Amino acid sequence: MSGKPVWTPRPDPAVTDPKRPGLRPHRHEPDHLHGWVFLQHQVWVDYWGNEHEIVLMAPDYLANVIRFCEGQTLGVAVIVWAEIAYRLLMHRAGLGEPPRPEILDLFSDLEGIRQGGNGSLHDWLHELPLLRALRDRLDASPSNREPER
Repeated sequence: MSGKPVWTPRPDPAVTDPKRPGLRPHRHEPDHLHGWVFLQHQVWVDYWGNEHEIVLMAPDYLANVIRFCEGQTLGVAVIVWAEIAYRLLMHRAGLGEPPRPEILDLFSDLEGIRQGGNGSLHDWLHELPLLRALRDRLDASPSNREPER
């Protein structure tokens, strides 16, 4: 038996708290990390496939999502690499728009890290649009501000 704790999902928030602000229930496949989520800055998709608007997420939930992503850095890198590669291939086949320049930069940075260049996966992770939005929102939340004098 492994010493690593086993994570058990909490009850689905769309069932337990269906009126939670910013919750868009059951829009995506459950138990699946989607590459596109990390390349945008508006929503997080939870274990159950529910979208959560970042601007309406509670500070503790923001911190938990950041911590989760940090714990899955290598998996996120693989998922994001595959998403960007897919977008590039679709564009080259004439079936989609080219990825935005900042997305291509993330792809290049990841390739550089893979080849032993400068940077770390942790730093790269925090440059993803999702992680920047989560961190900005967490930093702006009332519980993280300096007390007024």
